Amino acid sequence: MTNDKSLCLAEALRKYKYQPYAEKRHEQLKSVFGVRPVWLKKPKRVESLLWLYHLVEVIQALLEREVRRQMQSAEIASLALYPEKRHSEVPTAQLVLGMFQGIRRYQMLDGQGQAVHSFYDPLPEAAQQLLALLRIDRSAYGLPPLQE
Repeated sequence: MTNDKSLCLAEALRKYKYQPYAEKRHEQLKSVFGVRPVWLKKPKRVESLLWLYHLVEVIQALLEREVRRQMQSAEIASLALYPEKRHSEVPTAQLVLGMFQGIRRYQMLDGQGQAVHSFYDPLPEAAQQLLALLRIDRSAYGLPPLQE
């Protein structure tokens, strides 16, 4: 049943079958982002907040698509992104970003506040693979550039 009178039965069925894909991404609003009832007084503020969450969903989808596309072109079947080094064939944005969570950089400063030396936490192999796949500069993590 649909309220769109312009759809024929076959088109309505095709759109209905696509629904779980759209809802899967929106399901993350409650699970990953923890969106709860908001007590904003102005509808415009609620609309703005939900627009920001939608923007984050789009960015996550783009990140996932790019990682998966680069994996396919590099003929990489899976990446060890889970904490126990278990492999994922279809990395999610949460797994990708989780690889960089808690990575720190320390700087030793002189008397004038100038950086004398920087120390970096070691970057896991899977995180280094992600940097290469996404063509992100490794120097921000204290790593030398890749030789091509």
